[in-house]
Amino acid sequence: MSRLLSRLRLLWIGCALAALASRAEAAPASGRETWVLTFNYGAGNLSMEGDSLGRDFGMGPQLRLGHVLDGHYTAGFQARAWNSSESDSLHGSATGTADLTRNVQIFTMTATMFPTGLGFYVRGGAGVCKVRQEFASHDPLGGPSVVKANDDAGFAVTAAGGWEYRARRRLGLALDVEYTRFVAAHIGGNLFSYTAGLNYYW
Repeated sequence: MSRLLSRLRLLWIGCALAALASRAEAAPASGRETWVLTFNYGAGNLSMEGDSLGRDFGMGPQLRLGHVLDGHYTAGFQARAWNSSESDSLHGSATGTADLTRNVQIFTMTATMFPTGLGFYVRGGAGVCKVRQEFASHDPLGGPSVVKANDDAGFAVTAAGGWEYRARRRLGLALDVEYTRFVAAHIGGNLFSYTAGLNYYW
């Protein structure tokens, strides 16, 4: 745990230094927006290795803050959350109960490129993740169920692409598809997310 905390501390220091460097080196011309705040929401499919449940469907938000370096590049940070609850998922479970709840939280440093300056974009990132699984363990002899929870922390990399329509000077509408590969302690998984949202520039 102490090793993970030290790695997280180093990541935060690196993020802060990157933000300061980008702000100092990429002072834009007067009148041009320098920051963008993105809020997306949508669905995602999660597959976890060694899991008999296969692919799960869930929902979650995406929040991103970026510094506009020029007309083609943006660098910043992204936070994503994904949640799913499955009913009657485990052997011996009671029908109709939420037997398994999964929550994935991902925080990454990201870089976004607009190859043509507008419209289509691609994005990549790397950072940390936290995976929580909470499930009800049922007694096949009819005894009381016991709720158990597992928390794992690790690392994640992301690759994404999408399309932004600039409805106004400061407002953009975006469709986004992102793939995340994460490894957290004893588990690993793949998350495919499909979201839509707003980009606000200032």
